[in-house]
Amino acid sequence: MFFYKVIHWIIYFLFKNQAAEVKGLENLPRNDGFIIAANHGTAYDPLIIITVLRNFLRRYFNPRMKKMYFLGSTRIKHRILRYSIATVLVNVLDERIGYLPANCAGLTRAVELLGQGHIVVIFPEGRQNAEKQLLRGRRGVSIMALLSAKEIIPTGCFGIPAFSFREFHKLRSEEKRVVFDPGFFLTSLDKSVDATTNTIMWAISKVSNKDYPFSR
Repeated sequence: MFFYKVIHWIIYFLFKNQAAEVKGLENLPRNDGFIIAANHGTAYDPLIIITVLRNFLRRYFNPRMKKMYFLGSTRIKHRILRYSIATVLVNVLDERIGYLPANCAGLTRAVELLGQGHIVVIFPEGRQNAEKQLLRGRRGVSIMALLSAKEIIPTGCFGIPAFSFREFHKLRSEEKRVVFDPGFFLTSLDKSVDATTNTIMWAISKVSNKDYPFSR
């Protein structure tokens, strides 16, 4: 555990100033679990989200023994030999950051954790996408939101793709930022999962300044 704490502080020291612009922290719930649903333009999106929310978590969630979980690829923990920021996050920072596989078991656990007051971060596109249009949203985000009845925070991650640690660190701080839009709830169980997924994706489209070329 001590080794993990040392690594945590090293990573925080290296990246604490990497997000110059953070907007919408006032839109995040303080006393209940919620869903961060974000676009996924770069490999370092998870790291930037963690960095900008570190003080928020320490003030409002860590004292209540709550933390933030990332719902991600089932293959992510098997990519240790292919260095990536996401791998570092889910394998090293387990004390403060949780990892859930994007499968049925992971979604079930995510709903449970949301009910217990934790935060779950999901990238509904399912993979990194630097294009100007969002990919079609995957259904897991709406299933999780409907079953948990928790607030969804549409989130925009802005950055220039970097394919190595060196490239990432060379980017100017203003080239990496996060915006949290006001949240909303999915209240109707009558709508199809596809329709509710598109509703969420349209909200992400708005905050991320990307098109979503699929019907509601």
